Amino acid sequence: MLRFKEGFIRFMVLSSILNISNLFSQDRKIQTNWEQDQWLSRESTLVLRVNPSLKTSEGNLAVFIGVTDMTDLFKMEGDSLVYRPSSILLPAGENQLIVYRVDPDGNWSEIAQIPLRILTKTGFERANVEPQVTINNKGQIAEGHYPASNAPERSSYQDFTGQINVVTEHAVQDLNLRSQWSLVGVSNQNEALRFGEKGEKAPKIDLSSYLIQMDQGPVSISAGHISHGRHRYLINFYSSRGTQLSLKLGSRLDFSFAAMNGTNIAGWDNFLGLANKNHRVYGGTLGLEIIKNRPGLLRLEASVMDGSLLPLNNFNQANITDAEKSQGFAFHLQASDPTQRVRLESGWARSSYRNPEDELLSQGVELVPVQKTTKNARYASLDVAVLQNIKVSQNWMYNLSINLRHERVDPLYRSLGAFARADFLENGVSVQSSLGLIGWQYAHTRSEDNLDNIRSILKTKTRIHTFNLSLPLKSILGGPTGGAFLLPSMSYNYNRTHQFGAFLPENGGFSESHVPNQMSNSHSGSLDWQGNRWQFAYRVSYSLQDNRQPGRENADFKNLNHTFSWGLTPFRPLDVSFDLSFESFENKEADRTDLTRRYGFSVNLKTTRTSTFNASYSNTHFEDDALTTERNNSFINIQWSIGFRVMRSLEHQWVNGQFFVRYSRNASDQTDNIFGFNDKNNNWSINTGFNLGLF
Repeated sequence: MLRFKEGFIRFMVLSSILNISNLFSQDRKIQTNWEQDQWLSRESTLVLRVNPSLKTSEGNLAVFIGVTDMTDLFKMEGDSLVYRPSSILLPAGENQLIVYRVDPDGNWSEIAQIPLRILTKTGFERANVEPQVTINNKGQIAEGHYPASNAPERSSYQDFTGQINVVTEHAVQDLNLRSQWSLVGVSNQNEALRFGEKGEKAPKIDLSSYLIQMDQGPVSISAGHISHGRHRYLINFYSSRGTQLSLKLGSRLDFSFAAMNGTNIAGWDNFLGLANKNHRVYGGTLGLEIIKNRPGLLRLEASVMDGSLLPLNNFNQANITDAEKSQGFAFHLQASDPTQRVRLESGWARSSYRNPEDELLSQGVELVPVQKTTKNARYASLDVAVLQNIKVSQNWMYNLSINLRHERVDPLYRSLGAFARADFLENGVSVQSSLGLIGWQYAHTRSEDNLDNIRSILKTKTRIHTFNLSLPLKSILGGPTGGAFLLPSMSYNYNRTHQFGAFLPENGGFSESHVPNQMSNSHSGSLDWQGNRWQFAYRVSYSLQDNRQPGRENADFKNLNHTFSWGLTPFRPLDVSFDLSFESFENKEADRTDLTRRYGFSVNLKTTRTSTFNASYSNTHFEDDALTTERNNSFINIQWSIGFRVMRSLEHQWVNGQFFVRYSRNASDQTDNIFGFNDKNNNWSINTGFNLGLF
């Protein structure tokens, strides 16, 4: 009985201690003067009221914001801790405010974690600016050449290029503002971004691209370098500088509209890209999800496009251009079953196109006007997964899928918003199958042009068959314990193309020999062996071009190529590789066979943790079977590079870069054994360079 009483007393004492501890840790609460989802300014006063209040004998309180101890900035006023910002403001962003109790023995226990959301000094909930600066140098410190006519424009130089990229993001409530800026600078005038457009007047530091995007709820507005449209034949990812508006009209309807410059531009002038109303492309798309709450299951899009182009080039291209105008509309349908095993994509477009009068072209002379044409284009593609993940054995699954496709573009069809091959019809089917790791694919395509069958124009038909096989024997037969390292991975590819004329054009001066009838067959295969520290590969290809039109029966070509490659890693920092190839090209009509032999090797040695030494050599020998001509080409490249990093922190690598020095030499020796000519050329150079990245 006495033992029972002693046990009961011990139990009651222990329970009382635990209850007091639980009462302290669980019942003490922190009340704040802000709501937990409320955003505060950096100058806000924080009040933490402890209930029940902490007695002196129980220790004191400690306050952290994130991982920063803010205890000394909170003052006890009555039963509350109060933070009044003075020289130190609250940190912007989303953090956790954590309150601890520190007992007299120095033990810490957490009382509460409270979300703390502080606006930036500009009033945003989130404000990020991420700059990145890249500086590149390429230079030449010495060179040699033979003969003198091979002298380069500059024997030595040091050119610098730089790029500044800035990405910003600002957010407050449901408003998000993002931007991307890219500036390019060069030291050599000929490499200026718009040198092809402005020549010597092109600025050396220029705006390459930018994009500003504002999102608020269902509305999105963009300005800068944008891309619009996804209809294959009306407006298909047309990219240029302009503005774009996107709207989500409920859960099933969306709309987008874009106005863009007619060509690619750069620089600060014509900032929005809409300075010239006669050189613009407009596009709009209305999309409808037909099945509610199932986006992508059945979607219909209607698009319109209106474009007008002046004879202007892209800032980085030079073409012969003409003034053009086109307007059109189109529909695009996407459908699939819930399992995505059956997928359909189709589209139809109608476009009106004309060439307006160009005063620069006519030069005051009356020209025959080009008639306005209105034509159609259509396409469809159907994918069906006939068999999917059919279990043949424990480790073998079988899959079979089929694709059917059709496209037709009317003669004289043209849209400024998309490239389309006019006067073209194509139908195709492809079958793809796999059994475990074994895969094969077959495809057949039939196409033709001159769809109106105009008898005075050549009509060409094309038939293409392709077959591909992948057979990784090592993985298939090796088993879980290996032991099949001598087994290779095999692949085989076959292509058969027959292109022929449908009839002899009338009243055009054509003969039977002018009408194409060409059969091309090509085979290629490979064997790849892979070890822990070595690899070996053999590749072979054979092609035959058989011309069958009358008078050209002997205009045939054969090509045979054997390639061997070997790689070895004797120890981790060193990689060695060797290549050898033999090629023969037979011209049956000329009764000539050209022979080419090439060999080369390379060494890659990691000299230190951040530096690498590379050396490579290649030699190519060419001759014909009658030894009338011989040619030798050799190339040597030796390079040492080292990377470096400075001012590195946990979150950023403020400065990083790489420096290199390189020696290269090209030499060629060509001999004509019939006329006794010999032509030798060589040049060598020592180049240096570095790239430097900031932030």
